[in-house]
Amino acid sequence: MALTDTQKDLMRDTWYEVTLDIKANGEAFYLALFAEHPNFIDYFEKFRGKKLEDLKGSNKLISHAVLAMKNISELIAALDDVEALVGVMHEIVDSHYPRNIVYSHYVKTFDVLLAVLGQALGDQWTPEVKESWSTAFTILLSVSEARLATLETQGEEGVQE
Repeated sequence: MALTDTQKDLMRDTWYEVTLDIKANGEAFYLALFAEHPNFIDYFEKFRGKKLEDLKGSNKLISHAVLAMKNISELIAALDDVEALVGVMHEIVDSHYPRNIVYSHYVKTFDVLLAVLGQALGDQWTPEVKESWSTAFTILLSVSEARLATLETQGEEGVQE
């Protein structure tokens, strides 16, 4: 499975629109993620023990949300370079692995992100755009799953790039 040039262009164009209000869209993503999966809050040390309503508008949440959105921007920038795309996803998986983030977490996260993208894009969220993002997420999930298998087999200290 691979993305077509048209799908990549749709992703770039729609991601640009999302980044025009990166703080609000990033915050909306995390609030939706934590609303749908409240136990995810505890995976974030700085949010542990907080209630969803306490996180709304918090500088810590917005700061982390912007960082996550920048990671997505890196993935978007690497759409034409498979090696770079895999490298960015490996970095994300590697940084989350010590916190016991497993494959099912990535699936749930991408599902919420897909929904939030749809909300943020409104009328621009066409079936073609949704299919483009869904295809990309399927690819990234397979990269994540393979990386997690490597980390689990070799241990996080023993993995060499």
